[in-house]
Amino acid sequence: MRLGYFGGTFDPVHLSHAALIKLARSQLQLDQVMVMPAGNPYHKADTGISCMTYRYRMCELAFAGQADTQISQIELRRLKPSFTYETIAQIKAGLAAEDQIFLLCGSDILKDLARWYDVADLLKLVTLAVAPRRGTDQNQAELEAQRLQQTLGLRYVFLNQALAEDASHDIRERIARHDDSAWASLNPEVAAFIQKHQLYQKEEILETVSQSVRVKLPEYEARLYNYIHVPRIIHSLDTMFYALQLASRFGVDPDQTAVAALLHDFAKEQTLQLMREWSVTIPAAMRQSEATWHGPVAAQLIGRLFDVHDQAIEQAICYHTVLRAEASPLDKIIYLADKLEPGRTYSDLAPLRQIAETDLDQAVAACLKAAAQHLQTSGQVMNPLSQAALRDIFVQPDD
Repeated sequence: MRLGYFGGTFDPVHLSHAALIKLARSQLQLDQVMVMPAGNPYHKADTGISCMTYRYRMCELAFAGQADTQISQIELRRLKPSFTYETIAQIKAGLAAEDQIFLLCGSDILKDLARWYDVADLLKLVTLAVAPRRGTDQNQAELEAQRLQQTLGLRYVFLNQALAEDASHDIRERIARHDDSAWASLNPEVAAFIQKHQLYQKEEILETVSQSVRVKLPEYEARLYNYIHVPRIIHSLDTMFYALQLASRFGVDPDQTAVAALLHDFAKEQTLQLMREWSVTIPAAMRQSEATWHGPVAAQLIGRLFDVHDQAIEQAICYHTVLRAEASPLDKIIYLADKLEPGRTYSDLAPLRQIAETDLDQAVAACLKAAAQHLQTSGQVMNPLSQAALRDIFVQPDD
């Protein structure tokens, strides 16, 4: 088998990335291409790279329908910084001895290649498939490749077509300043995803989180892959960013907010299994509705499974579906963010989000009332904890 390996941050994945794969597949007669979004890349740590699950999903959208292109989660599931050599070695171990790996890249990486982690061992496992970039000196790139061949044993082939000069950092900057020219560089599905989830517009809010907690968030995100699927991780990320905006607005601790929001749903898809495995108990007022059980399950297990030990975070996660009387500001923010994050597309959310711009309690009350009306329409009764929360902020549900 001839396997193309294409790694990168893909923040965002753009049309030149797709063009490189198409060119390599044709020229090198590749049987399969593996796209590898970086998890926590060692050389770009803490430099504003977007959350890895957003980047993974953009790659899925960009290459949807291409049966011979696989989007891998190998690096996303790692709890430590990612190195290309380790990933390639893991892939190579699962291949036959005669299988070949072509590492797809732009010619700009040649000048830095000698500084890569375990580069000598890496180059024993791959052949570089190098795409020239328009506007760069092709002769200089070939001289650099020849030098690396002599010093490190580089095996390489230059692809026969130069690629456009699109750069992800430039696209991010244009999106951030609302320059519509950025969208022409992106697959329409990727562009729609960026707009829906407000990427490159909201990331600065992470700066309100302390460094000690911020560096833990990628690890928590990686651990989520053990419990929930990509769409729910994206919901959890959207909840975190929206919750941090609320926390900044209403003076709530951003560290507790970020962790509670990111982990609030981790038990959602394995609730009963986790209950049996860990003998979790459900509060009496929540036992009638199995749909709420993932809250208390997650609250009781974040210490064991994520090494998070904070009673305020536990309480916010426990009651995020129904709230409760005497809810803390953190409880209210996690409850609201879960319902109002930008990935939610219900038609009646705009007025609730507008209220949340100025008044936390009134936004919570409006959200609880909307839930009560929905339940009444479907012949269900509001949870007594939610009723108590409404009474506690002096707003009664409609008769």
